[in-house]
Amino acid sequence: MRAFELARSGRCRSVQDLKSQLRSERYGAGEIQAHLEGRLTVSQLKSAIADAAANRQAPAS
Repeated sequence: MRAFELARSGRCRSVQDLKSQLRSERYGAGEIQAHLEGRLTVSQLKSAIADAAANRQAPAS
């Protein structure tokens, strides 16, 4: 699912950013809502976004 690709990419800092990005990629509002309506899905996306943010901030070794 594209939402998870975006979440893991580090390009989005929140689920709202993710929704905005999907809209800019011409996904329809109904399609976005259908894929992001479940609590588990939103929780997993938030976790992926947080992991990507942590990886951005981690110092290079």
